[in-house]
Amino acid sequence: RIRTFNRAAEAMFGYTRDEIIGEDVNTLMPEPHARRHHRYVSRYMETGEARIIGIGRYVEAKRRDGTIFPVHLAISEFQDGERIFTGILRDMTQVRELESALRDKEKSLKMALRAANLNVWEWEPDTDVFRALEGDSAVMPGLATGESVQASALRDRVLPEDRQRIERVLGRIHEGDSHAFEYRVKQEDGDLRWFRSHTTPVFGPDHRVERVLGVTRDITESKDREAELASQRERLTHVARLSTMGEMAAGIAHEINQPLTAITTFAQGSRRLIAAGNADTAQLTRALGNISDQALRAGEVIRRLRALIRKTDQTREVRNVNELISELEPLVSIDVRGNDIPVIYDFDQPEILVKVDPVQIQQVMLNVLRNAFDASEEQRSGDIIVQTRLRTEGEVMVRVTDHGTGMSEEVKNNVSNPFFTTKKNGMGLGVSICMSIIKSHGGAVTYEDNPKGGTIVTLTLPTVEGGIRDGGNI
Repeated sequence: RIRTFNRAAEAMFGYTRDEIIGEDVNTLMPEPHARRHHRYVSRYMETGEARIIGIGRYVEAKRRDGTIFPVHLAISEFQDGERIFTGILRDMTQVRELESALRDKEKSLKMALRAANLNVWEWEPDTDVFRALEGDSAVMPGLATGESVQASALRDRVLPEDRQRIERVLGRIHEGDSHAFEYRVKQEDGDLRWFRSHTTPVFGPDHRVERVLGVTRDITESKDREAELASQRERLTHVARLSTMGEMAAGIAHEINQPLTAITTFAQGSRRLIAAGNADTAQLTRALGNISDQALRAGEVIRRLRALIRKTDQTREVRNVNELISELEPLVSIDVRGNDIPVIYDFDQPEILVKVDPVQIQQVMLNVLRNAFDASEEQRSGDIIVQTRLRTEGEVMVRVTDHGTGMSEEVKNNVSNPFFTTKKNGMGLGVSICMSIIKSHGGAVTYEDNPKGGTIVTLTLPTVEGGIRDGGNI
């Protein structure tokens, strides 16, 4: 029978003290425990075998309204002329609800990890043990959840050039920073697969990193798509370069024909002097010099033309942006002479260094300059100004200013859209490809009206080590 019932018990069960005192304790128990209670007590009294008394366990209890709820029950026994049992209960409803919510979240998290093809793992720096926590190891197939292996076995599967980078990162774990790195692993069938891992250190009581938690994802398909997109972009930019050269064909033919005509004229004149028998050595020397100069002039045009239209690997190198622009002069001069519009070069520094694909950047500059010539052709006034300026934010600004017809609202709204063009025979790819090239180099392209008439096109590119070469060192 129940002898005492405190206020906490009243709140827990819904009974008042007066209502419950004297009632059988099984009143507070749901079935089937209520009808078995006396048998439990009798067995304990006879055998002394405790299953709850002095031990404590999780059981179910019943409130006055009949609802059943989880509790933790601890029972102690003492003698006061008779055997008395004291029960201490703790309502576990909120705890169980939290546990259930955590299980649901854990289940959802596992489903999300599997759907995202993520593997969760931990690494102990002191023992160099790698343990798969969730999902089979992507780097080492066959290593299932909960299994562990020496981390060196995994590192041996990584390509040597990538392994060095990983080891440098792991060597800095005690700095307490999180890291992300990509690497390639050679599979048993010989295929190479790409992986990306994110790591976070976990500190122990002594403030040292005792383990590292990591998440790894197979990014091979993503890398393959990136490579295919890069290949498609290169093919498209090559088509655009060929299109630009096609538009310049007449001017290029004229530019090459002039030195060839001069070479023919000097050669014929020299032959006549020799045939007449009064050849003067000084005259022949000057003629041969002129022939050489004209051949070099034609060769320079062809060289720059070939450099722009050839297919090249996408390699980036540190170059002086002023030099890249200056190298276009043989091709730019074709439009200068054809349109009688001078180009003024205004470079802020002798050398401003950028890491770029030279052919692609020159393609962009040639496209921007040719658009400036086309816009200025109708006006036949002013000039085209090409400026480079080093900015403090670690970037160079290349600005091309013309005094042409300017940009209509329709052009401003559609200038970056592929296949939009105002040229009769244009493809509409030039500007969109140029923007794509500059963006892939970490820069931007902007257009604005020239207050004096015309358009100002501004390109920005990140510089290398502050952008200026000093004493031959970058």
